[in-house]
Amino acid sequence: MPWARDASSPVVRVDLGTDASTPAVRATDAATLTDSSVPDAGAKAAPTMDGGEHLACTAVEVAATVRAVPVDIVWAIDSSGSMRNERDAIQQNLNAFARKFADAAIDVHVVVITDASDFEVPAPLGSDSKRFLFLDRRVGSHDALSTFIERYANYSAFLRPDARLELIAVTDDESHLKAGEFISDMRASAGKDFRLHAIASERVDGRACRGAHSPGDEYYAAAAQTSGLTFSICQADSAPLFEALSDRLTENASPPCTLELPAAPVGQKLDPNLINVVQDAAGTATRQVIPRVDDVNSCTDLGWFYDEPQHPSSLTFCPRSCMGLGTAALHIAFGCQTMVLL
Repeated sequence: MPWARDASSPVVRVDLGTDASTPAVRATDAATLTDSSVPDAGAKAAPTMDGGEHLACTAVEVAATVRAVPVDIVWAIDSSGSMRNERDAIQQNLNAFARKFADAAIDVHVVVITDASDFEVPAPLGSDSKRFLFLDRRVGSHDALSTFIERYANYSAFLRPDARLELIAVTDDESHLKAGEFISDMRASAGKDFRLHAIASERVDGRACRGAHSPGDEYYAAAAQTSGLTFSICQADSAPLFEALSDRLTENASPPCTLELPAAPVGQKLDPNLINVVQDAAGTATRQVIPRVDDVNSCTDLGWFYDEPQHPSSLTFCPRSCMGLGTAALHIAFGCQTMVLL
C-alpha cells in the first residue's frame, strides 16, 4: 500500500430598572445599552416588557462561558499485514491530529482499537490517559464496522454523554457487516447519533483502488448515511488526509449554540420566567439583551429558547445569535422578567 466558559465566574449585581437614559425597547427588538447610562460599575439591561412597559427590578448576573461541544473519536484500524504502511502513518499523525482540537479549544477524547504488536502512539497523546485510550484488539480485515459494536463495552466509559461521537474505520478490505445493520446496532449501543468516516477503497472501474484488497462499499455507504467523510486508502501521501479530516471535524464542532444554565446565585432561584441573556459586544461598551423565543421554529432573527420551557436545564441560541457568540462575553441575569420576542 502506498501510504508512506464556566458558571463559577464572579457574580455582578446589576440594576435592570428604568430611568431617563434607558431607551425604550419594543417587545419585538433586542435591547442595546451602553455603560455610559449605568451608574458606578454596574450594567444596565432591559427586562421583558409586557404591553410595551418596562418592569423595574434588580437582577444578579452570572458570567457564563460558552465552550465548544466536546468530541469523542474512536478509530478501528485493520490489523492485517497489508495495512502496515497505513498503521505506521496513523501513529505518526495522531498527535498532530489531536493537536488541531486543542488549538480550537475543543475537548477531545481519542480511542484507538487495533493490534498492539506493531502499533504505539507516541507522547504526548499516547501517554495522556485523560484524553487517550488504546484497546489492544485484533481487527480483522472485514471487521472494522463490527469492532465498534463488539468492543463498545470496552470503551463506552471513556465517552461523554454530551460529546459528539465520531467513528473512523481504516481498512483496505470490505466489511462483512452491512451498513444499515451497523448503523442501527451502533445507535442502539451508543444511545445517540454518530458519524462514520471511512478510510477505505473506492471503486475504480468496478475494482478496488490499486493496492487494496476490495472496494469498501459498506464503509462508504455507512459514511454517506451518517453524513461522514470518505478518503481513499490508496492516497499516496497521508498527511493531507489527516489535515483534511481534523479540519472538518473541528470545523463542525462549533459554533457552540447550546449553553447549560448555571446554578442560580445565592438568594435567587432558577425561575424560567426571570432569566435574561445579556451579551457584551467585543471591544465596546455596548450590551445587548437577547430576547427569548418559543422554539427553533420562532427563530427569525436574534433569540434563544429553552430545552424544556417549564423545567429548563439549557438554552439554545437561534442561528443568527449563535454566529456572534465567539466575539462577545455572555452573562445570565437572574431575577427580572424575561424579555420575550412577541
